[in-house]
Amino acid sequence: MNTNPTEPPDESEELVHADDAVIGRAVRWSLMALASIAVVVVIAIVALKRKPAPVPPRVTQIVAPTIPDKSKAEIPVARFTDITKE
Repeated sequence: MNTNPTEPPDESEELVHADDAVIGRAVRWSLMALASIAVVVVIAIVALKRKPAPVPPRVTQIVAPTIPDKSKAEIPVARFTDITKE
């Protein structure tokens, strides 16, 4: 450091304040980006962990079975041959 106030300050001393300002802005932008990423991650986790809405039950009409018309149903004739003696 210069002790004489009439002498110009060193260039390195002048840049220290500017460096601190740049670093401060970089830290603030980094924190805002980190917070934004954290918000997006939390929203994604909440959206993925959410339970799906329950499916509404399907109600169907119950109808009694109908008896088929007997005239349509024919019983086949079964022919048996006794083969026990052979």
